[in-house]
Amino acid sequence: MRIVVRRAPTLVRSLLAFQFFLTSSGSSTCNDTVAIPWHPSWFQSRDDLYCKNICLGRGDYEQCCVCNSCTSWEGEEIDLFIEELSVTGPNVVLPHHSVNDSNVYQIYRGYSEMKELPINICNNITDTKLEKLYSAFADISYFRERIVRINLEFNEIKILDDISCLRRLDELNLQYNRLTFLSNTSLTNLTFLRTIQLKGNKLIGIEPNTLSSPDLYIFNADISKNELETQDVTNMYTAYTFCEINFASNAIKEFVNEGNFILNTSKKYGPGFLNLQNNAIEKFPDLKTLLNLNDLNEMGKAWKFGFDFQGVPVICDCSLEPFMSLAEDIIESIWIGYFEVKCAAPENLKNQLIPKIDPSMFVCEYNAESDCQTPQCTCVDEPNKNTLFIDCSNANLTKFPTIPLSAYSTRISLNLSSNSIKNIPNKPFLSKISHLDLSNNDILEISEDTARKLENATLIDLTNNTRLLKLPQMFQYRNACSTVLGNIVVDCDCESLWISEWIKSKGCTTSQFYCNIPEQGIVPAGAFHENDLDCVQESFLYIWISIVLGSILLIFLVFGWLLRQFRYELLIVYLRMRRTFRKDNLVYPNFKFDVYISLDENNDQVRDWVNRHLEKYLTYSGYNVFLPYRDIPYGSVRDTEIINVLKDTRTLLVVLSNTYFGTIDDERLFTECEWKYGWTNFRKERQRNIVLINFDHISSREIKHAQIKAFLRVGCCIDFGNHDRNIMENIRSKLDTRRRKRRAGQNYYRTFSQSRECTKSALSYNDIEMNSS
Repeated sequence: MRIVVRRAPTLVRSLLAFQFFLTSSGSSTCNDTVAIPWHPSWFQSRDDLYCKNICLGRGDYEQCCVCNSCTSWEGEEIDLFIEELSVTGPNVVLPHHSVNDSNVYQIYRGYSEMKELPINICNNITDTKLEKLYSAFADISYFRERIVRINLEFNEIKILDDISCLRRLDELNLQYNRLTFLSNTSLTNLTFLRTIQLKGNKLIGIEPNTLSSPDLYIFNADISKNELETQDVTNMYTAYTFCEINFASNAIKEFVNEGNFILNTSKKYGPGFLNLQNNAIEKFPDLKTLLNLNDLNEMGKAWKFGFDFQGVPVICDCSLEPFMSLAEDIIESIWIGYFEVKCAAPENLKNQLIPKIDPSMFVCEYNAESDCQTPQCTCVDEPNKNTLFIDCSNANLTKFPTIPLSAYSTRISLNLSSNSIKNIPNKPFLSKISHLDLSNNDILEISEDTARKLENATLIDLTNNTRLLKLPQMFQYRNACSTVLGNIVVDCDCESLWISEWIKSKGCTTSQFYCNIPEQGIVPAGAFHENDLDCVQESFLYIWISIVLGSILLIFLVFGWLLRQFRYELLIVYLRMRRTFRKDNLVYPNFKFDVYISLDENNDQVRDWVNRHLEKYLTYSGYNVFLPYRDIPYGSVRDTEIINVLKDTRTLLVVLSNTYFGTIDDERLFTECEWKYGWTNFRKERQRNIVLINFDHISSREIKHAQIKAFLRVGCCIDFGNHDRNIMENIRSKLDTRRRKRRAGQNYYRTFSQSRECTKSALSYNDIEMNSS
């Protein structure tokens, strides 16, 4: 059998492939001759799985193996005995032999009257009498890691306790018991669980994410013949490829998303098969809302599932149309035969096969009073046309009706003809209107904002609204042929000159209306011309006003651009002026340090000049200097130390080199931190200072850092050049000398400044390099 699919949507191609391998699977047994070892791509840690040979050579090999897998130990399980302590009392598991790591074990007691799981499956016996009686047998902790199967079918168990200790459990069979609720913690950590059978219980609720936990790799889950009325979307799939999740023969009416699950379109869910036969689902679920999608097509990118709705009384209305349109290209290939699904309603589609129905027939007729909101109106939602049709003609309305919301259509066709409506409300729903019929009403005015919201309307009919005397100027951007204004007379003045060109632009006859021109009377709108009015003076004044306003606006724009472009330069000039004109009678705080030297510590030439010349000069000049790589205590957090020291430092002295903001991450972070906090202090406090030494003769064009670029532009820096020999004097002049400490050692400073070392310190970078060599 071969199925060829052309131009099929992603979702549908996956469903076809999955339908094919489900219907063609064989019934081979699992042994060395008919199966080979198999490691699922998402479950590499498991090494005991085999795949039957019927899957070899298939394009859907991994999917086929999920439905045709078996284990290397299948048929070799050793029974663990169950002791019934009383007719209605608890049970315990009593092994009759010692544990063997090479064996696997199972717990089986079917067709009995067990009321609960054995009490020692995952817990030790706490009853003193029972502990003494069964102390030699009741400890099964050594077996828990080797129990692979539990079969307690046809009993009377009401609660599924936490069995997460059974990490190697492969199959859990509790069909035909009395379970009423399934908690999402019951199966936690059961990563080896392939099959869970809960058929024929009394389940009325399953917590969200019970089957879809990322730690679960369930291949088959049978929850058929229970009493579920709602189902959470998170229990309709597993996080990986699965074979079948069976919810057949429940009482499911709707699907919910209580955990607010959001379909991740970059992730793949499935593929797998979801059986929903013989449930009470009438409304096909709104998958877009249910899965929190922006577009239903996103579902096809991620959700690779097949669905079986046989025996479901589906109402073929607008809720079904989006899903059917998604698979429109090959819908017959999916539904015919394998999915014999027929409509249960409405009457005109009853018992018709869904694939045979034209999608345009899937419509919803809203209830007039509840869904349509206004009893006098009829509302029909046609998703195939993406339009909600609302007809309120001849309904004796004096105002706009309440507009209902549609979950399937984004456009509104609104017929309000032959009523007594005076105003159009400025409401958001106007932007959704594609067709608005207001003919034969009493509209008085249409505001510019209202006309702007109606820009998506392909047709607006205002025929016979004789009280409408002015058109909104926004109409000039509409197609005149789609704006019907028959039998109305509007006042045409100098502000209405656009009307004549608007009418002539398309040559439409549908918009024949009239202009009432001062001193001339009523003429066809197409005959209206500016020569009919004395608008020259107004136009001239309007032009000059426009020029003046435009010039003012241009000035503001240029000023704003300059202000933004040179904001740091202006700020630096202002801060310098604030320092220059400060009041002498102000009391300034005493700082612990006068100067903090910030430099690229990995630049050998910069560090050598700072160590040999700059630091010594400043120290002997009476300044208390902080040098970070020398003075920060070993083992301390450097960022914290930088912040604390700069809080108590008057001047940040930056030795700017090409590598100041270099590519070495740690050093770049330190210099950035030093600059950041130094700049913050300088900006906020007038007693703070920043001095910049341009060590490598960097131009402002080479700097990307906005604040340092500003310093270079306004000339607030010291060039490290050999044009003069007083660089140290320049540095000292830039520092705040008002509170500089005076030392007795200043005599040494004068000797120092006259020495060869001082002369050498004033040399350029090239001089230093030459002297060093």
